[in-house]
Formats: sequence, C-alpha cells, structure tokens
Amino acid sequence: MEPAAQAKLLRFVQSGTLRKVGGERHEKVDVRLVCATNRDPLDAVARGQLREDIYYRLRVIPIHMPPLRERPDDILPIARHFLAVANREERKDFGGFSPQAAALLSGCPWPGNVRQLQNAIRTAVILNAGETVQAEMLRGVLCPADRAPAEDRAAGKSGCFEQMRMRPLREAERDLIEVALARCRGNVRRAAELLQVSPSTIYRRLKSGAQSASG
Repeated sequence: MEPAAQAKLLRFVQSGTLRKVGGERHEKVDVRLVCATNRDPLDAVARGQLREDIYYRLRVIPIHMPPLRERPDDILPIARHFLAVANREERKDFGGFSPQAAALLSGCPWPGNVRQLQNAIRTAVILNAGETVQAEMLRGVLCPADRAPAEDRAAGKSGCFEQMRMRPLREAERDLIEVALARCRGNVRRAAELLQVSPSTIYRRLKSGAQSASG
C-alpha cells in the first residue's frame, strides 16, 4: 500500500469516520478490519514500506496461516470446495475425485499455495467432463515438478532447464497464450483465468505480437 494510502487508512482506523466520494460530510461507520499479507510486517516496517503506527493499530489478533504444503490434511477438503464452486460456475456435475486424483492432490507440494490448487481444479473442470475428476485430468494442469516423485524432483528440475531452448521471453509468452486459447477453444476469458492474467493482457500481447510479425 502506498504511503499516502496508509496515512488515509490510519486516519480512518483512528476516527472511525469516512467521507464518500463526492460527499460533503464525514460519516461514522462500524466495521471490522481483516488484513492479510504474504510478507513479514515487521520487516516491512524496518524497510520503511509500512508505517509503524498503522502496524500496531492493525495488529490486534494476529493469525499465522501456514502454507498449504504444511497442512496436507486441508488439501482435499479445500479441493472439494473449489470443485463444487467450479461445478456451479461451469455447469458441470463432477461428484468428487478418484482415489488416484485424490492421492495426486495430497502429494503435491503446491508452491503456489491455495490459489494454485483453486486454479488447478477450475482448469480440470473447464477442460473435461465426467462424473469424477480423474488423475489424468489433473496431470495436464500441474507442472512437471508437482507430478514427479519427491526423490526425482531435484534431478528433474536441472534436466528440464538444460533441455529448454532459450528464446526471447515475448515469444515464449505468445506461444503460451496461443496454447491456452487453443485449450479454451478461443475463449479469451477462460484463457485469461488459466494464465492468471486479465483478458486485456491477452489482447494486448496478441496485438503486440502481430505488429512485431508484420514489422
């Protein structure tokens, strides 16, 4: 949060009042603030990125949430929740996960945490149909390092990078966008969800690539 915004938030926390955009008076409000960060707040204070006064104003009941890999018992319940949400949104009727799919989910280290799990489930639902999510539906959306046995990951990573063909980043980015569009049958919104970008980003990258090719 920018310093100016931090100052405004601090005034709001202290006074409990705000003025709506276009309003002429301050109004008293009764709200509860829930703040989250993936950084160390005290380190941010030391670096001058977070105001110390606002940190101590907000730090009332701190809750530490370990990454998903440190609480494997939560993986399947969360996955089932995301499956139910994706079923409703995509009008699918997956009833659950096969034993192999459940084992694959439980054994994944999930470096991208809960958001990665959510996107993996959603992608599998979008690209497939059936009564049960099968392991092969998930293997297509998980990165190779996630699928490899633990003892093979270190060797697999180095071998993978050694075999990669180095090329300009814009070319690799364009190819990835084209693959996502092909999987989603040209649906830009769904492709954007797979890549975790906005649809406008895809349009902008494709337009830039077309201009470079014509130039």
